[in-house]
Amino acid sequence: MLLSQGSIIDLDGTFFVQLALFAVAFFLLRALVFRPALGVIEQRRIATEGAQHSAEDLIAKADAQRQAYEDGVSKALKTAQSERKLIIDEARSSVETRIRRVEADSDAVVAREFEQATAEARQSETTLQASVDDYADRIAAKMLGGGKRHAA
Repeated sequence: MLLSQGSIIDLDGTFFVQLALFAVAFFLLRALVFRPALGVIEQRRIATEGAQHSAEDLIAKADAQRQAYEDGVSKALKTAQSERKLIIDEARSSVETRIRRVEADSDAVVAREFEQATAEARQSETTLQASVDDYADRIAAKMLGGGKRHAA
């Protein structure tokens, strides 16, 4: 039934008017909508890529700074450990020197006190010997009957 009536599409003058309207609409939309939208999309793409590159650069800088910080901390720890060892060695040496000095001083004090005690013992022995001799003379005089008299 439709086939017998003829063609479904008639190409008359309206087709060309519609084609012209489509072309005008296409070029207007392309100039006023599509190109600005595509420009905005391209600017966003460029900005996004730039931000990604900036972020990658910042990450690389942060990694380098972190590595430098860790190296500095490691170096500071090594320096602190060597200084600590040096201080401990100096303190140990100082203590050993003081101990030797105190030992020498105490040995000198002991020797001096020993000599003083020995001298006092000799003096006491001499005094005691003199007293013994004096008492022996008195006792002998009393036993022998009167000889010399000593004032006591």
